[in-house]
Amino acid sequence: MERLILRMSKKQEGLTLVELVIVLSLLSIILALGYMYYDFGVQAFERGEHRTIAQKAVRLTADFITSEIRYAKEIEINPEEAPPEGNGDNGYRFIYEEDNSIIYQDEKGSKWTLADRQADDMPYSIYFTSNVPEDVVIFYIIADYATEPDSEGFDMEEEKEKGLYSLETRVQALNIRLYRTYSPEGELIKLNDDGGSVIKYKKPE
Repeated sequence: MERLILRMSKKQEGLTLVELVIVLSLLSIILALGYMYYDFGVQAFERGEHRTIAQKAVRLTADFITSEIRYAKEIEINPEEAPPEGNGDNGYRFIYEEDNSIIYQDEKGSKWTLADRQADDMPYSIYFTSNVPEDVVIFYIIADYATEPDSEGFDMEEEKEKGLYSLETRVQALNIRLYRTYSPEGELIKLNDDGGSVIKYKKPE
């Protein structure tokens, strides 16, 4: 009887060192996989939220710019002078990029931020160009771009692929087409250096 008890007690020694190492290794793998799935879920949620913010800001900005440009009677893209301070510039309005935000300035010099880098925690870029013979203004808005727009390596087509969200908009300038009927020689859309990040325009009074 004593021998039987002794043999049973020897079998109840518990986990060996090797077994303990195996258990801890498996536990570490399970915890690591769980953290990876959790981290992936958090990042996916943050990316989705970031993209939603970008889409909303870009689309609202594009809608506003479209409504402004469509009925303008004079347009200058990439004007030589910067948007003026104070009381405006003879009734002209400006839309431009400043510190990675997109700004609207009215004819009185008041400013509003259309797409805000600080509020949305992402940079915005805008680029204006035009098909002058057809009186069409084309502009691109990119959220969270990879390369600074004023750097040598900036390429609009590449940035549209890299950016978090981008939108190309073509606007038919209706009033300019109408005015051109009466003044065919007038330069109602002026395009400097094939485009830029500033547009200057005047709306009918």
